[in-house]
Amino acid sequence: TYELVWNMRFSPNSQHLAYLAMKTIEGNDFMVLDQKEGEGYDWAFSDLRFTADSQHVYYGAMKGNDFWRIVQNVE
Repeated sequence: TYELVWNMRFSPNSQHLAYLAMKTIEGNDFMVLDQKEGEGYDWAFSDLRFTADSQHVYYGAMKGNDFWRIVQNVE
């Protein structure tokens, strides 16, 4: 279970669902794609978006002092 869920999006082809979620106990934010949790980050931010062809999803995240732009393939 998650403490908070935000930025829920369906892919343009309506075949995938992604959202950002927070687990306070673990202190991590995650991107969840089709009910599969991605890597945990200290802070997930910015709008989660799918590419127009629904093949990738991307968002911004921070781990330590490093900012990341995360792009994940949709399988």
